[in-house]
Amino acid sequence: MERMKIVKTQDLCTSIPVCRIIKTEVQKKDDGNWIVVAAVDHDRAVTLARYPTKDEALAAEMRMWLCDEPSYYFPIIGGDV
Repeated sequence: MERMKIVKTQDLCTSIPVCRIIKTEVQKKDDGNWIVVAAVDHDRAVTLARYPTKDEALAAEMRMWLCDEPSYYFPIIGGDV
């Protein structure tokens, strides 16, 4: 049986199976603050991470989808995956 890939939010408080994520998008929250948001099946939207630049947010979002590991943790600003 194949293990389910899990995504953990940047604050490590929420875990979501990738199969429940319908889509993700990067949104500008306010001046200098970009967030990665997931639309989750049968649930409310969840903020996965915050970054100071759009490029960092987009890179983290893309790494989440491309990750081959059983779990993905959104990196802290300037951190490694």
